[in-house]
Amino acid sequence: MVWDVIHPFKYPPKIIQAEYIDYGVKEVYRDLDNLISDIHRYSPDIYEFYNTPAYIWFRSIDKMFRLKSRVYIDYGWNVLEPDEYHGYIELSRLSRVDLHEVSRYSIGKILTTIEAYNALKLRRLIPDIRTDKEGFKTLDKLSKVDRGGYIHVPEPGLYWNVAQCDFTSLYPSIIVHYNIGNETVNYYRCSRYILSPESRHRICLDIPSTVAYTLEKILNRRVKLKDLYRETGDPVIYARQNALKWILVTCFGYLGYRNARFGKIEAYETVTSYARNIMYKAIDIARDMGFKIVHALVDSIWIYRDDADKDDYLRYCREVTRETGFRMELDSYFKWLYIPHARIGGSTLNRYLGSLVDGGYKAKGIAISRRDTPIFIKELQDEILTILSDADDIDEFIELLEEAYSRVDKYRKMVISHSIDPYKLVITRRVGKDINRYISRQPHIKAAEKLGIENPYIVKYIVALEGYIPIERWDIKYSYDINYYLDLIDKAVIETPLEIFNKARH
Repeated sequence: MVWDVIHPFKYPPKIIQAEYIDYGVKEVYRDLDNLISDIHRYSPDIYEFYNTPAYIWFRSIDKMFRLKSRVYIDYGWNVLEPDEYHGYIELSRLSRVDLHEVSRYSIGKILTTIEAYNALKLRRLIPDIRTDKEGFKTLDKLSKVDRGGYIHVPEPGLYWNVAQCDFTSLYPSIIVHYNIGNETVNYYRCSRYILSPESRHRICLDIPSTVAYTLEKILNRRVKLKDLYRETGDPVIYARQNALKWILVTCFGYLGYRNARFGKIEAYETVTSYARNIMYKAIDIARDMGFKIVHALVDSIWIYRDDADKDDYLRYCREVTRETGFRMELDSYFKWLYIPHARIGGSTLNRYLGSLVDGGYKAKGIAISRRDTPIFIKELQDEILTILSDADDIDEFIELLEEAYSRVDKYRKMVISHSIDPYKLVITRRVGKDINRYISRQPHIKAAEKLGIENPYIVKYIVALEGYIPIERWDIKYSYDINYYLDLIDKAVIETPLEIFNKARH
């Protein structure tokens, strides 16, 4: 029996109905050997499963495509921006889906389509729906394996001379390196396998994983495009590699997604167990080299040492790469890094900001980096961070505080005196479904209702004394809510290092 066609079932179905559309042939099989023999004989290009009992239909790939005289690209429902048009072309090429359709696909659907195409090359049967259910686990095993990536919870505060070091595409690289996929993890016919750390799932080495096979090509392609972009600075090349980045970001989550055709919970658990193990090694290496850990989150680590310089941090990245086999790079080198407090106490995992040694600042998770933030709040935080970024040590930092506070006072006076442009008060929110399907009537839903459009997608509104007013309905007769926007200023300040010195100031 030749097992170069792999069925996606945990156990072979008893009856399989097949239709070879191009040949006008229908067959019923009670044995996979006969099915595989006919697949070799007819050599169809596409195999798909439908429902139960297992039904397969086959057709030639060259009959799937019909050229259109024009293409309408929908930028509204995807992650790419209008100036990244060439990213859609890249995704269209890889997925074999025309531009009109691919712009309306989610990134997950594009990934699945690329995986399906590569499954054909591996002569794999493609399930119409996910067919492999999660295996039974005891409570003890569930508590050990049902975990995400490693997280080191940071202490809120101001840190000096900090480096952020990131693994390059860690999760996709793990999938490729260890051949992880729905067919290979705990495959019951496997003779050669390795055991994953902690979860102890078996990874088969007899057959290539469709997911790993797909991601290896995408990873290699993106590396080449990134290198080409560094050489040329061509925005077309940037858009192409950025489109591939979103595929790589999505791939891990789709392994655990309940409806993913090529997903499997055990494969998802296998990846996270390897990722945690790799991060443990990175932390041990940092401590052995005298660094202290500020923060660690899945595939990134923030470390510092008072006497360290950039070369020391680069040396650390090289050592981690050598010891783990996964590439680590110095992402950012901070003069100072601030971890804000959470609004309900404690620290935050995905919010930080800092002044970069090479100039400027970097902010993550705070108001200035969020899409829904009013323009005037972004301008306020930008002015605060630009001022404080000039500080090279704590003494200079303290000297710059008063200038930063003066900007806060300026914006408060502008709001109170109504001298701020109302359009800078606009809050932008997305509406993911028909507004009538929302149970909770959030402010943006109430604003959308006033527009009279059932599915507006994006709502822009101002918080006024009269309620939540869409920007399309704004008029001089309305008056914005001063207290609401003063509260936004206070929240914006709390996210910056000024919060540390607020008590001393007052």
